[in-house]
Amino acid sequence: MSGNGADDGDSRNEDRPVDGVSLSLDATFELLAHADRRVILRYLRDAPGESATRDELADHLASERAEQSGERPDRDRVLSTLHHVHVPKLVDAGVADYDARTGEIRYWGSDRLEEWHDRVRKREGT
Repeated sequence: MSGNGADDGDSRNEDRPVDGVSLSLDATFELLAHADRRVILRYLRDAPGESATRDELADHLASERAEQSGERPDRDRVLSTLHHVHVPKLVDAGVADYDARTGEIRYWGSDRLEEWHDRVRKREGT
């Protein structure tokens, strides 16, 4: 899926800092404030190598929205929002890298972000 050559769970975090990125509580809540970013984080955390392409994320987001609302959103709009809003927020916070050439987004992690993300997921039932 990610095209990074990771083929087993043992190599998922080999480049990741031991404790992930250190985020303030405010930064954590800012990242989790939007439902699309929670979906993106869930997808990246579960993906092999904790990475995915921009197109994979756009397709997944569109599917999630269609499942929730019954209407499939415009894919170009989803891609645009992903590119201009959500991915930059993850990159600016230091929890992800984005390679514009390949379109790959790689999640680096944060213990605090994952702890609160898990709490929200449990509350939302996702």
